[in-house]
Amino acid sequence: MTSDLLTRIVVDPRICFGKPTIRGHRIWVSLILGHLAEGWTVDAIVDEFPGIDGDDVRACIAYGAQLADVQFADLDPRCMRFKLGENLGHSALAAFEAAGHERIERSLQACSLAGPLRPGSY
Repeated sequence: MTSDLLTRIVVDPRICFGKPTIRGHRIWVSLILGHLAEGWTVDAIVDEFPGIDGDDVRACIAYGAQLADVQFADLDPRCMRFKLGENLGHSALAAFEAAGHERIERSLQACSLAGPLRPGSY
């Protein structure tokens, strides 16, 4: 069933700058996931975006689950730094700060354990 749902999600560089969207629409997966995170119901989302249905919303959830299941790298949590406005919104930033991660304001900084960041390497 999940693989059937995932066929509803399209990633095409010619559509919405390559952001994952619901097939046949210019509705970003991240927008739908954001609404769900804010507490919107599936029915409320379907009502707000004519032309999509509950399976489209579930496809967005399945897509997010698939991305979350991928391990990108083992990072030392002491090296995790985030830049407000480029990487995270205010609520996500607050959660990371509460977990003890460092906040930076102006530029990306390298972790002393990982070595310096080179232009284009982040």
